[in-house]
Parts: sequence; C-alpha cells; structure tokens
Amino acid sequence: MDRSVTIQKLIEGLAETSVAERMKIRAQIVAFGKAAVPHLVAIVQKEGQASYRAVDLLADLAPEAALPVLIEAARSSHLRLAQASIEALGKMGDVQAVPVLVEQLKHSSSLIQMSAVQALELLGAHHAFEALIQLLQTTSSASIRYTIIESLGKLRDERAVPVIMMFQYDPDHHVRSRVARALEAFGFHS
Repeated sequence: MDRSVTIQKLIEGLAETSVAERMKIRAQIVAFGKAAVPHLVAIVQKEGQASYRAVDLLADLAPEAALPVLIEAARSSHLRLAQASIEALGKMGDVQAVPVLVEQLKHSSSLIQMSAVQALELLGAHHAFEALIQLLQTTSSASIRYTIIESLGKLRDERAVPVIMMFQYDPDHHVRSRVARALEAFGFHS
C-alpha cells in the first residue's frame, strides 16, 4: 500500500471511539514523522470527528506548520476543534497565538472562553491583561470568573489585585476560594 494512503487511513482512524485504538494509531502516525504533516493539516481543516483529535498530533510533530493551521482552527464553528486548537496553542507556547486567543475570549461558548483563558495563562500573556479583566468584570459565568481569577493569580500581575479583591464576596464559593488563593499568590494572607 502507498505510504500516503496508509497515513491517510491511519489519520481517519483517529475518529475511532476506543482510546486504546486511538493511542495505537497515534503511535503509528508518529512513526511516519514529517510525512504525516500534510495529511494532519488536511484533516484538521476538514473539521470532522478526526480533526480535533489530530490537533495535538500536528502540534507535536510540526509546531511551525501547525501554528497557522491551529490559529485558523481556533476560530472554527466546530466547538471541539476550536477548543482542542486553543488548548494546543497554549501548550505550544508561541505568543503569535495571543491575538486569536484574546479574540476567543469574546466567543459565545463559555467552554471556548475558559480554554482561551487557560491558554493565555500558559503563554504568560500579560499583554492580554485588559481583555481578561474586561471578561472577568462582565461575565455572568462563575466558572469563567474563577478561571480568570486563578489565571491572574498565577500570572502575578500586580494590576490584578484590586480587581480580584472585588470578587471576595462573590455569591459562588468557587470564585471566593480562587480569590483567596490568588491573593495568597500575591502575598496577602487571610
């Protein structure tokens, strides 16, 4: 069988539901190395079941080729693909991803927003501070509030302290516990 056909069939097999089978397929694809990259790019761009499962593999095998593809995939209407791409961009550590991650803070899905917050945290994206604060102050989602507060605590940007303090009496206990942890990270003790 032609090498290209073999790679393509393996990549399509990423849509399998069995974790063990997907891990075996992943190892086989990795063995093909850079030869698998064009096929991975194509499957990510298709936005199907296998596309979001191919994201990490693409990022691992060829980060330089993955970056523009994952930036575009982060904007996908396929939520699982967008989320996986945002998470991979955070792990890749390339600050070129910051603009699309900031853009995704405005997404209608709280899952996408939380993934973008966490990816920005991984990138140490202090220049996204204003966008994070804006979302923190406007969201009605307790999950997003505590995710942002936790990230701000880890980023240790002193500008965040007064804003974090505003959430000390938030109605959600998860938010309040993240406020306490974040303030401890800044040296405040309760």
